[in-house]
Amino acid sequence: MAKEAKKKTTKTAAKKETKKVVKKTEKPTAKNSVKTTTKKTVNTPAKKETKPTAKKTNSKPKNNKNKEQEIKKIIRKSKTNTFLNVIIFILITSFFVVGILVGSEYGRRQINENNVKDSIEEIEKELENKEGYENTKPIEATYKGYKVVGIIEIPKINIKYPIIDESREETMKYSITRFKGKGANEIGNLTLAGHNNKDGTMFGNIKYLNEGDTIYLTDLTGRKLEYEIFKKYTIDPNDISCVESVEEGTREVTLITCTNGHVNRLIFKARELRK
Repeated sequence: MAKEAKKKTTKTAAKKETKKVVKKTEKPTAKNSVKTTTKKTVNTPAKKETKPTAKKTNSKPKNNKNKEQEIKKIIRKSKTNTFLNVIIFILITSFFVVGILVGSEYGRRQINENNVKDSIEEIEKELENKEGYENTKPIEATYKGYKVVGIIEIPKINIKYPIIDESREETMKYSITRFKGKGANEIGNLTLAGHNNKDGTMFGNIKYLNEGDTIYLTDLTGRKLEYEIFKKYTIDPNDISCVESVEEGTREVTLITCTNGHVNRLIFKARELRK
């Protein structure tokens, strides 16, 4: 019995000790587990709610706005550059076209000047081949298919042209034309018209003439007369009083050309210089 009692006491003592050991071991593990769980629960949300994530979400609209502004700037620049390029292209093209037109017109006039010289030489040779200046029968002459009534020469501005009988735009491209009056060196007023060309051809330099300067007319009989300028003035384009003779029974020559950009007409009146 005593042995059994000892065994029981030892068993109960062992049980108590094991319970204590279990309690001691369980408490630290529980604490540790709590700590670990609390650490995990505290740390994990902090990582999710970090500031960088908020910055990423806020920076996207700003970046989009900046990109849109940059794109708009690029589009504006491209539009302005395109507009400037178009203007430059138009200017260059217009200058090029104007240059071609001016060059072609200048070339045409120079060719015509050479043709004028050849025509005058032919007319003068034919007049020289006449039986004599006393022969009053006029020769027949043409230039560019148009009838010629004489030759005008103005030494001061170095021009010499055949006088075409018809005065219209087509004939005025080629030479001086008879605007009004009879033939060269006949009694009355002979009005001659010519273009005021900027290159000095036709009546381009007529503005340099003054009172006292001389004009020579040669008719197709070979008679050459000298005329002296006695009046220089401008008129309105609708004024045609210049075609009338200043003095009846005399030989007169009137030169007419455009001036001031076709706004007015420049007039020179000349009378036969009798020696």
